[in-house]
Amino acid sequence: MRPHRSSALYVIVIAFVTIPLGLSIPAQAEYAPGTAPFINTWLLAGPLDKPAAEIERSASPAAGAQAANTVWRYFDDRLFCRNLDDYQDLRSYYRLKRHESTDSKVAYAHVYIHSEKHQLAQLRANAHSEFKAWLDGVPVAAGFFQFADQRGYRGEKDVTNAHLRLNAGWNRLLLRIRSRSSGRFGFYARVCDIAGDRLPDVTFSVDGPNGEFGISTRGMPEFGNLTMPIAYREWTYVGIDVSELYNLESMYHDPMALSMYSHWNETGSFVQASDFQLLAHGGKPPYGWSLVDGTLPQGLELRENGTISGIVAGVNKLGEHEFTVAVSDGKGKISSQKLSISLRERPNRWYDEAGLTALVHSPERLPLDGHAEFAELLKRQGYQAGIIISFNNGDGTYRWPSLYEPNNKLGDVLTPYMTAFEAAGIRFGMYMGPFYSKNVGGPEGPVQFVEDALKKYRPAVLWFDWGIAVPSTDSLFSMMKTINPDALVVLNGQNFGKFRFRNGDFDVTTYEGWNHSDEKLYEVFPYEIIWPKRSGIESWRLIPQSKWQNTKDQPADPEVALRIALTLIGEGHIANIDATPSLLGQEGSADQRLKELDGELFDCHRAMADWASPPGLPPIYPSFTRVRSGPLAVDEWGYSTVSIDDGSIYLHIMKNTRGKKGMPESKVIECGPVYDKVLAVVWMQKNRSIPFKQKGSRLIIDARQVEPDSVSTVIKISADATAEHTKQEGGTSIHVLARYRMGEYYPPELGLLPDQVGAADMHSQGDTPSVIRKTTANAPSDYSIRFGDSKAYMARNATIPTHFSYVLEAYVKPSVKAIKPVPPTNDDLVRIVTNGTAGMGSAIAARGNVYGIWAGYGGFVPSEVTLDPNRWVHLALVHDFDYKRRRTTLLVDHKPVCETHDNPEPKSGARIGGTEAGDVWPGLIDEVRFSKLKSTFNVQDLMPAP
Repeated sequence: MRPHRSSALYVIVIAFVTIPLGLSIPAQAEYAPGTAPFINTWLLAGPLDKPAAEIERSASPAAGAQAANTVWRYFDDRLFCRNLDDYQDLRSYYRLKRHESTDSKVAYAHVYIHSEKHQLAQLRANAHSEFKAWLDGVPVAAGFFQFADQRGYRGEKDVTNAHLRLNAGWNRLLLRIRSRSSGRFGFYARVCDIAGDRLPDVTFSVDGPNGEFGISTRGMPEFGNLTMPIAYREWTYVGIDVSELYNLESMYHDPMALSMYSHWNETGSFVQASDFQLLAHGGKPPYGWSLVDGTLPQGLELRENGTISGIVAGVNKLGEHEFTVAVSDGKGKISSQKLSISLRERPNRWYDEAGLTALVHSPERLPLDGHAEFAELLKRQGYQAGIIISFNNGDGTYRWPSLYEPNNKLGDVLTPYMTAFEAAGIRFGMYMGPFYSKNVGGPEGPVQFVEDALKKYRPAVLWFDWGIAVPSTDSLFSMMKTINPDALVVLNGQNFGKFRFRNGDFDVTTYEGWNHSDEKLYEVFPYEIIWPKRSGIESWRLIPQSKWQNTKDQPADPEVALRIALTLIGEGHIANIDATPSLLGQEGSADQRLKELDGELFDCHRAMADWASPPGLPPIYPSFTRVRSGPLAVDEWGYSTVSIDDGSIYLHIMKNTRGKKGMPESKVIECGPVYDKVLAVVWMQKNRSIPFKQKGSRLIIDARQVEPDSVSTVIKISADATAEHTKQEGGTSIHVLARYRMGEYYPPELGLLPDQVGAADMHSQGDTPSVIRKTTANAPSDYSIRFGDSKAYMARNATIPTHFSYVLEAYVKPSVKAIKPVPPTNDDLVRIVTNGTAGMGSAIAARGNVYGIWAGYGGFVPSEVTLDPNRWVHLALVHDFDYKRRRTTLLVDHKPVCETHDNPEPKSGARIGGTEAGDVWPGLIDEVRFSKLKSTFNVQDLMPAP
């Protein structure tokens, strides 16, 4: 946000040096990503007041063993912090979890390294504030943090590089980390080759040769039975590397910009975290890992080297996912252990679905008794979160008694808002501006005063502006997500360039829109970003004030603000419509507070509230808050949304400069698909039922009695989601009607499909018939052109939406004979509808009497749904295409039942009808067939569509 535009922006930059201490001088290096993982699991001893020679001479540290005046503990900060990083956060562990002081303290971290041979290696490390390293008791490196001049940002991870000589067998790496401040205490470390890549035949272990051969991965007693980091649906699990998702040359053609962003890439400015690594001890490494019982959450994969990675599928059930892993050593010994991953909903989901949020500038201008009225005004508009400008919106001002300004002139501005918002059911949030002002406690201060704010006000949202401009965002974000894992980090600044990811592991990104009119809005409309956590994009939009210098002569127009909000929400974004009481105010008292809740902006918000909550009628705001965009096919009359509370569908019939034309001249609206039986259609502005007809999945609404609204004519569609599909009797074998769809992407959990349908009629042929494509008709939609046409049918020449679905759809009614249980072998796998070859295609399939997915790259993925011979069942195989992500979900009666892992070969998953992997052809289904892998299955003539 920039209401104070005159402020200059200064960015803190840092550099690092090393201390030779009589050793071979380690090289100072720029960050080189490489493939070597960072070490995230250690034995930890401390905190101590001073270095301990006893620990530094220790020959074989072991968990639970006494060390000086402390004890060695198993440590993995991912067990108490959901941050995605490789930073070992000792401050959060000791200070926040164990309630021990970290000021000027010393801690030791130890790990065993097994090498199959003598080999050269590198230790790459860095620490807050200094560290020293020993290999097998011999000093090998040291370093400390130091601030740089203005030459540019330097990466934090691979700062001190020291050569190591690993002996064949077990080696011991010991780090001493010393804190010189109250703000940060932690380190990074990894062992690699000279290019930063993974060393061959090297194994890490917290227990090393100690004890009998077994599995070391376990929990930390302070955190209960948690043995592995918590997982979140639709988010990456622990590991992340944003830099791999970008092609700089294709995104930036300007040499200066490319040079700058390339420098950021080389210096480690992207968010990065290593995959989770299972650990073993004893025996003869290297170790081999396998899953022997239970299942990982769908989307995750256990590799033979013991790493677990992937993005957790949204269809997974919340709760504990138990499984058993086995490890084998070089002599054939085997050990197994039961582990579990606790799965939770992604914390930012509620924010995605909120629809409407608010930033509140100049919050001190409200009268002392006006907060309840202000909160009620926001509630009537439908705001789900109110975020108060709390620190430095260009003015360096605190709006609470902070650590560094306990007697600030404004006092505690935040508590009255927090109290009023919580009473109104609105989540409370805090805005934090850049930490470059003089009163932030120096470079160590932000961690401390943000911690103070989190503990005092319990904000649901922390909204960071203009980047963060603080050294070590990992230490800041780690502290925040240790205190409250559910608090969201919203990061503004993506519109300054798509490479702002050195600002930490954010949960939501913001696109700041300074244009204030309906016409200018779309010049800087939000764009999609590549981010491996499912995340909405918030778009902040200012409501102007005609007497304010930056929006002079632009009056606050409630209709414009409403259209902007509805457009953003209708296109799948989060609308942050500024809810500032006054940018100018009426200075009628010594404390410069508003005399009354009046003025241009308040009048605007009152008008918006009257529109969203018309007096005497049900509120309209449920049509655009707590909703998802979609689910109906895109149409020029406006947008559709679906309620996450009761599944109601809302039509917003409106005009804007994004191509929406509003109410058709005929006043007849045809839309779809709506698969459930429609019970009522209501014109919300009058709360009046209007006539409709339902033909299959098409809904025809007679709006001739509806008076178009100047903002949006809102129509509510209520349907019965519990009604069964019409039952049809048939023959004695399996009946299949198949077709395909492609178009808008809807998350599988909605159970909604794109409305662009292509023909794929089927018939039987031969003595042992298979069902094949009968027609090659194009999909009757614009997507058949956008995917490619006869002149430009290859993917590289076609314009493809950034996120879309390709769906194989079938109605199936099997006979009793067809669902007779059979041994679950590949020969008995029945592919009902498929695209692609047997080797790399994917299909709606059945094994025995269980529906599932057949994917050439992943085999058969079963569901818990069995074939029902008594009714028609609707099946849909939804291919989700999103940048590098290619995943497939099976819907049964529009409910997700199972999901594949992400396709490891994205191009092979991108085929839509072509004969070569990656081709995108105009709307042809590749093949629809019903057969076993090695023989065709007996099929009768198909029944008509149920």
